[in-house]
Amino acid sequence: MSDLFTESEDDYKPYIVPKNVKARFEFFPGIGVREIAMILLAGIVGLSVGFIFNFITGSILWVGLAIPTGAFMTLLVKPNPRTGRNTLDILKDMRRFKASPKRYYYQFGEGRGN
Repeated sequence: MSDLFTESEDDYKPYIVPKNVKARFEFFPGIGVREIAMILLAGIVGLSVGFIFNFITGSILWVGLAIPTGAFMTLLVKPNPRTGRNTLDILKDMRRFKASPKRYYYQFGEGRGN
């Protein structure tokens, strides 16, 4: 009876997930729920700024603000196919790197120069 509940080395088989399998749901390659939400948010912000602009000037140019902001956000959140990272994440990493200390305490030994 105790043999039923014990695992031996022979019974253990690891489940290997291939590298190209993704666990995240995507509508288009590289654009998932998070990216769609950011694009819609940018479009809503563009529309709201456009409506404010419309109330101030009375011009129909408010439509011209919604489309470019949505397109700009698409460029920010769509991942690069080669690296798999989007522009927004790269900008966040650059900001975090600039905020980190840059002083290195390594000293060269003799014969290596100053």
